[in-house]
Amino acid sequence: MGSGWFLRSCFKEGFNKMVVQTQFDIRSLKWSEPVQVRTKLGMRTLRKTSPTDDFWVAWRAEKEKLKEMGVSCSKSKQNGLWEVCHWEELDSNQKDEMERQVEASRASDSDISVPCPEGLAYLPYQLGAIAYSLRVFGQQSGGVLISDECGLGKSIESIGIINAVEEINQVVIICPASIK
Repeated sequence: MGSGWFLRSCFKEGFNKMVVQTQFDIRSLKWSEPVQVRTKLGMRTLRKTSPTDDFWVAWRAEKEKLKEMGVSCSKSKQNGLWEVCHWEELDSNQKDEMERQVEASRASDSDISVPCPEGLAYLPYQLGAIAYSLRVFGQQSGGVLISDECGLGKSIESIGIINAVEEINQVVIICPASIK
């Protein structure tokens, strides 16, 4: 093959095995931190980068092999620039953790103690939502999105989280204009 670009045949091993032989190593691209994304094929880990001239040469020469490795290339819907994406299936530990998280988010009760005004009490399912939100809030620095059905007490759950975490100093509650 000489100066041609080609891929090794051992690429189903994951991100660290993606190499174009000779002059181009796909790992040399400046990939973003991996994020988990829900796709029509299930949850995937996604990394993105901007294509380089070397990438375009490899893409043109070995597009199908790169696609088999989970690499795609398309224009970004946000800015119209080309981006390279690498998609990987979650490993079994990640899948198990996600299933545990989903199950925990459906809790209808909890034994946590959350401060509330005297004479008032949280309903059991609200305590379950508060407990789950506190776990998620502790794992992620960005906060929590509560999206229960109408009338179940999202505002009360938010107040419960505020009461339980002293460090919270900003809260946004969005509701229809008809609620006064």
